[in-house]
Amino acid sequence: MVSTIHVDAIHIWAVSAHSLLKQEWHKHFLTGTKPLQVHLVELTYAPAALPTVERSVRSFVSEATNCEPEIQQITCISVDETAAEKFVALTRRTAGYLEGRKTDAYDRFLIRHVYDLHCILPHLDLPRVSTLARQIMVSDAEQFKRWFPAYAADPEAGTEQALAYLMTNSECRDSFDRFQASMVYGEHFTYDTAMASVQSLYAAIKETENHVDEKNDVEPNRKRPK
Repeated sequence: MVSTIHVDAIHIWAVSAHSLLKQEWHKHFLTGTKPLQVHLVELTYAPAALPTVERSVRSFVSEATNCEPEIQQITCISVDETAAEKFVALTRRTAGYLEGRKTDAYDRFLIRHVYDLHCILPHLDLPRVSTLARQIMVSDAEQFKRWFPAYAADPEAGTEQALAYLMTNSECRDSFDRFQASMVYGEHFTYDTAMASVQSLYAAIKETENHVDEKNDVEPNRKRPK
């Protein structure tokens, strides 16, 4: 069993930038415009669907000062599984919001998945990601059918509706810009560029039949955590 830990806002920055960063987060906290839910640490427990990988973890400080990573080795979910999870979470929750039965299904913090998917797309094994994403879509449709019956009846239609909403809704575009301004210290992208990557990933998923791909070591469907 591998636990996936989502930490929304733990950022270590160089000493010279500490004061500015602190001021920025204080401003976001007071105005309610913070880019992520900084008061939450979210834990999800589920078996890994794909083989895990060993990675090191380092802070901005150790990177800037050329020091060794603070954590030399830790077991991580693969980038392929991460992409599949992010794509389905983004589209299923958006589709659920559009159904109108659970208004908190979508929130502006979900837009981080658009940025992440764009950045990791070049590093993905698309057949493996596509196979797993289809399995997660089917599994989530069953698990959340009480909340999202339309998505449960046709996950592909719900996904396409969600993508159309994400492409055209101005609030999604604004949320993406706010996210980059507050959370991204590297390269910035236009929303259209990032969404084009999400759309290309879905094109690959559509070409993949819903089956277990033994060659790519994809596990059978598993119950998804709520």
